[in-house]
Amino acid sequence: MKSRKYIMLIDDNKIDLFVSQQTIHNLGSDIFVSMFSSSVSALRYFENLEGKANSGHDKLPDLVFLDINMPELSGFQLLEKFDTMDLFKKNNIEIVILSSSRNDSDIEKSKKSGLCSSYITKPLTKDKLEKLLFEATQLQKELKK
Repeated sequence: MKSRKYIMLIDDNKIDLFVSQQTIHNLGSDIFVSMFSSSVSALRYFENLEGKANSGHDKLPDLVFLDINMPELSGFQLLEKFDTMDLFKKNNIEIVILSSSRNDSDIEKSKKSGLCSSYITKPLTKDKLEKLLFEATQLQKELKK
């Protein structure tokens, strides 16, 4: 059982990764953050965990921040891959798009994804993160009723 919150950042921009990581760490030391600057590397990470059945579930993030515009696989392509994995079907991994795009079609596309819970524009700020975590906590309370 995990005692710390685990947040994963997937973004090809290393400056954005650093800024987001610092924002998360400023909320508290009880949050573990991992970062992937390659969407393919992130996919391999989850494929490896899925191959381990239940043994790797302590390594699953509680929350994933996913950029849209990345080389190799876009964030939307990565969501499509995740959607085919049992790991995402059986576990409550929240995925939030964190993108510089304010394009309405990107926002609508994220809403249509069954895995994506929110869409946030960069940069990740303390206020945006606190609001997101508060909403996630409220939802968990509702689901337990």
